[in-house]
Amino acid sequence: MTYRTSLFLSILLALALLNGCQTTAPAPPPLKPAPPVEPHAFSMPPLPDLTPVAGRIICLDPGHGGPQPGAVANGLRESDVNLRIALRLRELLAGAGAQLLLTRDSDTTLHSDALTDDLAARAELANRNSADVFLSIHHNADIVSGSARNDLEVYYKMFEDGPSLDLGQCLMQGLALGLRPDAEMKRLLPGNYKVLRTASVPAALTESSYMTHAANAAFLATPEASEAEARSLASGLAAYFTLDPPRVASASAAPLEGGRAHMLSVTFTRGLPLNLSSLTADLDGQSAPGSACATDTGAAWVFRDTLANGRHEAVLHGRNMKGAALRVPVSFDVARPAQSVSVSPLGGPLPAPGAEACYEADVRDALGMPVANGTPVVWTGQNETYTTMEGKARFYQTISEPHPVSAQAGSVQGEWTPSADSAARGGCTLLILDAQTKTPVSRPSAFANGAPIAIGTPEGWMALPADVKRVRITCAGYEPKEVALTGPHTSAVLDPVADGALHGRRIVLDPAYGGRLPGLAGPTGLRACDINLDVARQAMALLQQAGADATLTRTGDIECTDLERLAAAEDAELFITISYGAPPDMLRVLDDSGHRRDDITAFIGHYPKSAKGEALAKQLSARMNGIPALACSAYIIQQTPCPAVWIQPASVEDAAGESQCRSAASRRLAAEAIRDALKAYFTGQATRTTK
Repeated sequence: MTYRTSLFLSILLALALLNGCQTTAPAPPPLKPAPPVEPHAFSMPPLPDLTPVAGRIICLDPGHGGPQPGAVANGLRESDVNLRIALRLRELLAGAGAQLLLTRDSDTTLHSDALTDDLAARAELANRNSADVFLSIHHNADIVSGSARNDLEVYYKMFEDGPSLDLGQCLMQGLALGLRPDAEMKRLLPGNYKVLRTASVPAALTESSYMTHAANAAFLATPEASEAEARSLASGLAAYFTLDPPRVASASAAPLEGGRAHMLSVTFTRGLPLNLSSLTADLDGQSAPGSACATDTGAAWVFRDTLANGRHEAVLHGRNMKGAALRVPVSFDVARPAQSVSVSPLGGPLPAPGAEACYEADVRDALGMPVANGTPVVWTGQNETYTTMEGKARFYQTISEPHPVSAQAGSVQGEWTPSADSAARGGCTLLILDAQTKTPVSRPSAFANGAPIAIGTPEGWMALPADVKRVRITCAGYEPKEVALTGPHTSAVLDPVADGALHGRRIVLDPAYGGRLPGLAGPTGLRACDINLDVARQAMALLQQAGADATLTRTGDIECTDLERLAAAEDAELFITISYGAPPDMLRVLDDSGHRRDDITAFIGHYPKSAKGEALAKQLSARMNGIPALACSAYIIQQTPCPAVWIQPASVEDAAGESQCRSAASRRLAAEAIRDALKAYFTGQATRTTK
């Protein structure tokens, strides 16, 4: 059973961690006498050649343990099965000269009441010891009682289509040939489980069979099953290490040509020679043009384009001559020093005496590019230091008469000197603050007589014409307010919407389907994907108006893969899929007793055992006419790193549902319900949420 696979029908989710492995392992739980071997004609796989694993550091993670047994079905506990196989696999690999780390070697847990900590600690054991691979061993369970499902599934670390994918492919081959030639479905899938997500080494998780399959459970209870699976996993690991995957010794970036170009340098302790023609590089999530060259101990990549100042995340991809993938992430800073500083006042003519003037320093490097964010700028007249954002640093000063203003970045200084026009002053200034925090409100808008007249700075400051005496101030996340200008400089506060509950919240709205994948369609052809997108757009607008950082996984009628949707969720606090018609076998909705229901067309689904997902689903249910909040094990909900829900207020597939979906009022009310439910959800959250 995966760490996040549904655990209904007496399936309990659990974890265990022992930090390291003991020299003498406790005996695993006793095995049952071997029944007739089913479900396939079993043949014990031969012992593989394990020579390639010698000297490798391998971290094995027997899933679950202690009071949290994982799947419990047909008289077996998953945690016991996982442990027996891991202990036998350790014997095989250690006998071949590998260095083994086990997250647990007995039926105990390190964090019995802290699931997230336990999961993180398992991966951390591999990270801390610079393991060559991390392998988490599991066995699955179906949500349907008496199910005949008995698939073979291997998950590799999501978004890591390099060494982790290689590892997953090799493990799949070993299991498919040695243990599961009978499996009708053999799935190699990207997995976003926490043990994979937090591993910094190549990582995979195996679900070799289903314990809810009665005949398979009988087989899993035998010594032969443990031996066969251990041999099959060992075979997969040997195949992976036969490729001699490169092991990184160092990776760094350095400037060339005075910072006009940059080079990545990577050295390896093993895995050479590289296939030079296979090397590519990404920079900040995008493919970066450049050229590669081989070095005695690795490779170098020179970026073609000049890089902006600031922090960069690069990844070098490629393969060695044996076909093993390499994926080397490198974080580095580009910080060319300031070469020029220009100073000027903002907001047109200087305001009247007694008002605040805003001066801006534009700081550039020798290439004419903005310096890195956070570069210190000293306003010399006041001896105050500010930092740059996109090359700009602003300074505010109450003025009496125009006078020279200077700023310095490093050893470079710039100055603004008032001209004769500076004496022609007028108008006033306005500063907008948050009523609760008294901090500046970024980029407020000012309107007079229904027309926009000014946009504020990131520090909430704006200059206004002399003839304006009253303005209406608006800003996303705040209630609009009428402000009277009482003098040369006025300060005003805005009240945050819903007490700021949604301010800055990173929410991803996922309109299901799109393009050539429309979802279900109604009797007169109305497509679910179109309704999904309309409601998601309206909900996004409402959330943004309330101050949330809300985005969509797709912005038009285009196809969007599950991985693209999940990539959008990587730094999200909530992920909300909106659907108005999906095939039931895709959703896998469960009723309150844990049984799968294919006849439910209106529901709000949350992942089983996700307390925060369930809390959000209940808030939505309360605002959507009591649509039931139910467990749902859809892949997209299963794999998000944050709390997630699947909202299906209705389905277009029948005439009544299609009529409801066509109603503009119905779609608007659904969007408003999403906004209101999220307000209530975050109001009740003391801290930012994680799954």
